[in-house]
Amino acid sequence: MPTFRKVEIVDARKFEGGIPDGSELVFWVSSGGGKAEYHSGLNIVEYIRVYEHRESRKFTMAFPGDWIERRQNGEYEVTRQQVIDTYEEV
Repeated sequence: MPTFRKVEIVDARKFEGGIPDGSELVFWVSSGGGKAEYHSGLNIVEYIRVYEHRESRKFTMAFPGDWIERRQNGEYEVTRQQVIDTYEEV
C-alpha cells in the first residue's frame, strides 16, 4: 500500500511579544475573517487568544515565541516553534 505525504501551504506570523506586535497580529487575524484578542497586564504573562472561528468561544492561547498560522481553509491555529522548525519555508 503506498504512503503519501500531505503538504499544505500556510501563512504564519510569529508573536514576538509587546503591544505593537500583539496589536498587529490581532489586526491580521481579524482582517482575514478570524477572531483574536491581545491580553497583557502587570501580574499576567501577555498572550493572544486565537479563536477557532468568529462565533466560537473555544480558543488557543499564543504566547511570545509562538506562531499563528492561517490555514488554506481560512482557519487560524497556534503552533509552537518546535513544529514550525519541521516546516519547509517557501
